[in-house]
Parts: sequence; structure tokens; C-alpha cells
Amino acid sequence: MNNYEYNFRLSYLLNLYKSLNYKTIVLFGAGTHTEWFLEKLIANKMKPNLILDEFSSKKSLLGINVTHPVKAKSPDIIFISSDTQEAKLKERAKYFFPNATIIAPYEKIGVGPFLNKSYSNIQNSNNMSIWKNKFAGKRCFIVGNGPSLNKMDLSQLANEYTFGANRLYLLFKEMGFETSFLTCVNPHVIEQFQNDFHQITCPKFFAAEHKDKIKETPKNSFFLPPQDAGTPSFHKDLTKGLWWGATVTYVSMQLAFYMGFQEVYLIGVDHSFKDKGEPNKLVKFDTDDENHFSPEYFKGSQWQLPDLDTSELAYRMAKLTYSKAGRFIKDATIGGHLNVFEKVDYNSLF
Repeated sequence: MNNYEYNFRLSYLLNLYKSLNYKTIVLFGAGTHTEWFLEKLIANKMKPNLILDEFSSKKSLLGINVTHPVKAKSPDIIFISSDTQEAKLKERAKYFFPNATIIAPYEKIGVGPFLNKSYSNIQNSNNMSIWKNKFAGKRCFIVGNGPSLNKMDLSQLANEYTFGANRLYLLFKEMGFETSFLTCVNPHVIEQFQNDFHQITCPKFFAAEHKDKIKETPKNSFFLPPQDAGTPSFHKDLTKGLWWGATVTYVSMQLAFYMGFQEVYLIGVDHSFKDKGEPNKLVKFDTDDENHFSPEYFKGSQWQLPDLDTSELAYRMAKLTYSKAGRFIKDATIGGHLNVFEKVDYNSLF
């Protein structure tokens, strides 16, 4: 985008915002665009009453409070602040505030100042294209880390395509084989257990934005594109984006889709945790870990408390995306508490 185009879009946004004569105006989205736009607003002696964002951990931006939409009263007007995810944020704003006036500025003027840059950075961040439709029409198993795995005969998966995650490798010796793939995107898991990943030979998928947590990249590693943390979405093209959905299981679902898998079965996705508290809060286990298949899983280590509501939102999007593509995800977890996917008996699959 040249200087003329940039200045045109900035002028349009500022004049549009200035024309809004309402008592309460909020920005929806707390990402890079809002940081940029808020700075310009303040420089021109304007500012919103509040910033709304479903997933941001930020408490404020340039003195403006950031809060979750469910905690906010309905504003007079919502100004969508994202040029890369405007349409999706508009849908979410309508969901939370059906009676508010919603302004989506880029609907009329096209791309904003960050769109081209964002996609360029993503495309240069990974070499994921080699995996596209590599396993088209096949079936696979996404293996969670719940205690229910201890009730299952995992040896039946030896000749199947399997996605493991985080510390599932603690079971590899007992299983007698490695999973086909291993996924890890949480920065705390990557940093604390990075040495373990060097002992695993299967392809490993890490979060590109946390590559700096790894002192030495393990062999056969691939880096997933940076996630758009602020916008719920299911990314079918993993050269262009990703959303974590508050669970690595959802990342594996996007990977499986990109690789072309037709049938996906979940196991060990218990969707229930004994330790409860503020979602995503970082805690340390000094005692045995009762939330995963092994008491040593996070014992003596840091772990973020689960965000089950966000995970369920993600799972519903995965179910819809697979269904529209003529594919499916079914849940073969023993005694799991997840009720999004059709249940199926694990032993009946072999």
C-alpha cells in the first residue's frame, strides 16, 4: 500500500469516526489495528468509551479499558477495528449487541493498512504447503490427554494416522509407537519441555510466534502460522492463518482438515478438569496432576487453567466446517463430557 492509499484510508476512518454523534462509542477488537487506530484517534483528540474483545488478555490500551463483550452494557455504536477480520468481528458484534449500530468501515473502502503486511508475514512464517491434502480421503485419530486414555487399548492405533499433542509422548513407550504427528502451541509447554521434543522423531508442529522459546529447533519440526488471537475462526488454509480455540485439540482439527483427512475421531478429549478457576490463568502443580493421563504430566510445572466455553465455540465451528466439506468429526472418548460431536464406540472402529 503506497502513502497515498494509506493516508486516504486513515483520513476516511478519522472523518467517519468524528461524524458519529453518539453518547457511547466502543471499538470492537483489541489487536494491532486498534493499537494503531487508537493512537491516531487520541492524536486528533478523540477516543472511544471502551474497547471490546472476546479473547484479549490486555486490560487496557493507551488508557482505554479492554473488556469482554459479555461484561459490557450495550453501546450506542460499535466501530469494528480490524482490517483483516472485519467481517467476522461484525458477526460477533451482532451476536452480543443485536440492537447496537455497527460500523464496519472497510466494507466500503476495501483493505486497510495491515492486511497486505499481515498475510505477507504469515506466508513467510512457515512451510506448511507440503502438507496440503497429503492424506486426502483417509481417516485419523486426534488423541487428547485426558485420564480416559488409561481405559483404552491404544495399541489398536499402531497402524492409524494419529495426532498427539503436548506431552502425549509420555505414553509412547507404553503404546509401542509414536503418533504420526505431534502438535504444541502453548508457550509454557514449549518452553518447559523443549528438551523432550528432541527425542521424538515424528513431524512436530509448533506455534511460529513462540519459536523463540526453543533454544535449538528439534529435527522434523514445522511452524504453524501466527494465530489471530482475537477472532474465532476455523482456518482451512494453514498457509494463511490459524486460531487456537483455547485448546491444542482444535489446532489439530485444523491441521487434519488441511491435510485432507475425511474422517476424524477424537479420543482422550475428556473435556472435564478437576482443577477449576479463571480461564487461562497460569498455575503451578506441586502435587500429582489429576487432569491428564499421567500424574507426572504437569507435576512441578506451570499450566494454564482450561477455557471450556471458548473450546466449545471452536469445536462447533470445526463440526460445521467439516460437515460443509462432506467430512466429519466423531467422538470416541470413553466417558467424555463433550457433547458437540456424534458419539461412537471406540472398539467398533477396528
